[in-house]
Amino acid sequence: MASSAGDGKEVATLESGHASSSSSSSSSSPAAAAKMTAVARKQRPFTWTGPAIVLGFELLESIAFSGVALNLVIYLGTVLHGATAFNAAHVDTWNGTTFIVPVIGAFLADSCWGKYNTIVASLLFYLAGLVLLTLSAAISPFRPSSCEGLSCPPASRTQFSVFFAALYLTSIGTGGVKSALLPFGAEQYDDSSPEESRRKQSFFTWFFGAINLGIFVAGTLG
Repeated sequence: MASSAGDGKEVATLESGHASSSSSSSSSSPAAAAKMTAVARKQRPFTWTGPAIVLGFELLESIAFSGVALNLVIYLGTVLHGATAFNAAHVDTWNGTTFIVPVIGAFLADSCWGKYNTIVASLLFYLAGLVLLTLSAAISPFRPSSCEGLSCPPASRTQFSVFFAALYLTSIGTGGVKSALLPFGAEQYDDSSPEESRRKQSFFTWFFGAINLGIFVAGTLG
């Protein structure tokens, strides 16, 4: 009987420990973290600060990306003196890469890093690419000499390498920004509140308005 009671206590202890560890692991899961975030959001009044920052960020990102994309063919032809077929092939490759990378960014945001960390990591690549792209256009050793009459010296392998390294850094950077920024902005609203749910619908309109405004500004200034 004593042995049976002892075995029962050991089983109960093991079950208690298992339940405790299960509770601990579930509390640290992404779903539990999202639930805690939602509870914390309900405890504070709504402000436009978070959505406004997201919209401003998207506007600036749209201007930067569109400024590069809209002028890429012209830059390759008039500054780097690339052939037409060469320019078209590389622009198509860059565009394809740019719009495939967000699929990877979405996976990382949903399954690994979370939206905020994915956006921050992508932004580092984005900024590095834009800075290097600016340097490649502004510093003379990174671009070929100007045309003299009908003679246009082509860019060297190093100059092309620097330019395309900068270009694909921006492409990688768009992966997290384009895939995670919109849902991250939408998470600033509490769906259980009818007022915030209505404001959330307006946020999507403002977000795509920011994208189009960025394209307009880039096309006008470019």
